[in-house]
Amino acid sequence: MVFFRLSPVPGSGLVLLCLVLGAVSSYSLELNLTNSEKNICLYAKWQMNFRIRYETTSKNYKFVTISDLANATYNGSICGDDQNGPKIVVQFGSVFSWVVNFTKDVSTYSIDIISFSYDTSDNTTFPDAKEKGIFTVYNPVAFGIPLNDIFRCSSMSTLEKNDVVQYYWDVHVQAFVQNGTVSTKEFLCDKDKTSTTAVPTVHTTVPSTTMPTPKEKPEVGSYSVNNGNGTCLLATMGLQLNITQEKLKNVLLTLTSTFLFLLQWVWPWASL
Repeated sequence: MVFFRLSPVPGSGLVLLCLVLGAVSSYSLELNLTNSEKNICLYAKWQMNFRIRYETTSKNYKFVTISDLANATYNGSICGDDQNGPKIVVQFGSVFSWVVNFTKDVSTYSIDIISFSYDTSDNTTFPDAKEKGIFTVYNPVAFGIPLNDIFRCSSMSTLEKNDVVQYYWDVHVQAFVQNGTVSTKEFLCDKDKTSTTAVPTVHTTVPSTTMPTPKEKPEVGSYSVNNGNGTCLLATMGLQLNITQEKLKNVLLTLTSTFLFLLQWVWPWASL
């Protein structure tokens, strides 16, 4: 018996995929296969998209992106038996089908072969296709996963062969489920192992910002501010500025009458 769930997922994986395929819808596929005793034998949840290149009658090449999996069905998915292992079969309408075969030995199981088929006879999906018919690509995968572990790969994975590129991410799958209970022990793909490695922390010592001690008292001077009607402000004072620059460097300036005169000559808006 097959139980499945399909729902839109606005995840981080979609952001990465949009860079490759453009803005497309993304769906999370979820499948629970049960045996004759109603126990789960295979669990899978994942996201995927496909990109297909085909030649047209005008000898140009076009690309088709398959991302809308809202009408996916799972006819042909099986738990397997002593002669045949579990298999996931997904159809997208009458044009596309995707199949994953699993095998096992004494202590591990494997995602064995992934195949993808498409029918270029469909003129709506493949307009002006030069060659009409069903094409299938096979991608051997075959890496071992410990029995009773669930395989997880959140990172983007790519399979490319002939004219088809397959993209997968947010993958969770366990074949040969023991006692009908999906495991909580995860076996990570290499990309996830790399992305979850802790980045070493580099401790940087920041020098303390000690304020410099004034070496001398500022010179006392007389200053005035004039407007069009004459003098509007008179002041007798000493002025000292402490300026903090980048990299925490402090500069102490003792301003003299000559300095202020030059400052006003260069930057007239800096008048006192």
